[in-house]
Amino acid sequence: MALFQSLLHQHGHGDNMPVDPILFTLPPSANSCWRNFKGRIILSEKYRQWREENLHHTDDRNRIDACLFPVDVLIMVYPGRNWRKSDLDNRIKPILDQLQHCGYLLGDDTDCVKSITIKLGKKLTNGDDSYVAIELTKN
Repeated sequence: MALFQSLLHQHGHGDNMPVDPILFTLPPSANSCWRNFKGRIILSEKYRQWREENLHHTDDRNRIDACLFPVDVLIMVYPGRNWRKSDLDNRIKPILDQLQHCGYLLGDDTDCVKSITIKLGKKLTNGDDSYVAIELTKN
C-alpha cells in the first residue's frame, strides 16, 4: 500500500485523491474476463488471477458501510510499463465487480452506484506496472 501511496504523490495526483484511495493493479479488459465453457459462462483464468492478486489491496479501515448510501465512483488509471492502448470503458466492469467482491460495495447497480468517472492519469516513468486508484464518495 505504501508503494501505491508514494506513486500517487510522485506523479502529482495525491492531493486530488482521498487520503486512502482503493488501489488495484490494472484489471484485464472486460472483453477477456469471461469465457464460454461447455455452454456455461465462467471467469477466465486471467481474470481469476487478477481478482486473487488484488485481494491484498483491501484494507478494512477504508471500507464504506457496504452501500448504505449511494456513491459516486472515480477511477484513475495510471499507465505503466505494462500499458497497451485500450478502451478505458472496458476496465470499469472488472473494477466494480472487484469492489463488490472485496466488500467496498454491496452491489454495482444503480441503487448503489450513481455515477462513474474514469480518467487516464500521467504515465508512470519509473518502470512500475499500471495501476488504478479508486475514490468512492457519498452521492
